[in-house]
Amino acid sequence: MDITDYTLVADSTMYSYQTNNYSFTAKENGVYRFQIDQINNGITVDMYVYDAAGYIVDRNINIGQYSGVTVTLDAGKTYTVVIKQSSNYGAYTMSVGSQKKSIDISAYNLVKDSIQYSNQENNYVFRPSRSGSFTFRVDDVVSGMAVSIYVYDDANYLIDSYTDMNSGNTLSVDLEANKTYHVQVKYSSNYGTYTLSVA
Repeated sequence: MDITDYTLVADSTMYSYQTNNYSFTAKENGVYRFQIDQINNGITVDMYVYDAAGYIVDRNINIGQYSGVTVTLDAGKTYTVVIKQSSNYGAYTMSVGSQKKSIDISAYNLVKDSIQYSNQENNYVFRPSRSGSFTFRVDDVVSGMAVSIYVYDDANYLIDSYTDMNSGNTLSVDLEANKTYHVQVKYSSNYGTYTLSVA
């Protein structure tokens, strides 16, 4: 079953050693999350992600609800996600969290986005028109949710970061005009929407 365009897969295990295979082609380079969201108590499965050559990218054994694997995948490549029966049988749902496209926010003062799965990374490109200090601020973060911000230069060198940010928290960095920087907003705890502003 090709689940490339799915965000949720409903399936089941019905017998010992059953193996359910899913094909998944990554559309963007980045972080993906495959997670068991619904499964009855006492039922567990094993989860594997294989590359096209059959090598294990990652695995998680004997898992139940809200467990899964977070993997870094390459755009255009096809992977196989395997769910194997581990203990008992029954229905389950598996959520698929896919890497979003990188957004150029150079001309924006504010962007609204969301965190929808564990370890999600939202990527933004920022090219300042002037040199100086720039402040990245998060707002409208729902209660119990937190995000982290990382700012990298075009050589992927980390300039600065701020983890576990809530509404009103800011990160200020000195940047040079017309250079390309990469800003990541990453999952820290729980899910929901947020607003990222640049000043």
